[in-house]
Amino acid sequence: MPGNLNEGIKASRGEFIAVCHDHDLYKPTFIETMLATLRRNPSALFVHCAIETIAQGGAVTNSHIGEWPELTPGAEWLRFMLRSLNCPVCALTLVRREAHERYGLYDLSCGFIADVEMWMRLSSYGDVAYVGKPLIRVSEREENHAETVNNVRWIKMAAEIHRRYLTGAFSTSNQLLRRLRLELEFGNKYFANHSSRLVKKILPFA
Repeated sequence: MPGNLNEGIKASRGEFIAVCHDHDLYKPTFIETMLATLRRNPSALFVHCAIETIAQGGAVTNSHIGEWPELTPGAEWLRFMLRSLNCPVCALTLVRREAHERYGLYDLSCGFIADVEMWMRLSSYGDVAYVGKPLIRVSEREENHAETVNNVRWIKMAAEIHRRYLTGAFSTSNQLLRRLRLELEFGNKYFANHSSRLVKKILPFA
């Protein structure tokens, strides 16, 4: 997937890049609002927004609206992302082309969650903008979706991405504590997910 995205970005010609997923629904003001936010905040390398999640049938199941300001310093946002393996940035963002040109495209080694690494990398170099209104309805994956089934692999990759950025984000005195918290969260998520998959194999109707 990240290789396909990179080729699409290379082939595009615009000043701003929006990766839009075909299984999601976009409000008519999505591009207009995101673009205006980036233009108001020239130090921001990308902008993300609040979202609503929808079930396969289209019903809204949840709203995810963060209490963040319109502009957050990149270093502060990176530290916020490193608090949890759950990424606060929806994959559907608007990115300045110059940010990709200066700081690179999606990292192929990160696979399905290459966007997580991208947001951390961009936050290392510039600020982050946010729209606190749901502009996208994001479709939940099917229970048997290939990437849902492979969730353990992506938990491991998320932890690896966090380890990559911990050193530069925190002072030496805070790094050990942050690393311990990361490994504890990783262990809990990994074993909980792995145990759940094992139970389903042994007891398929559980």
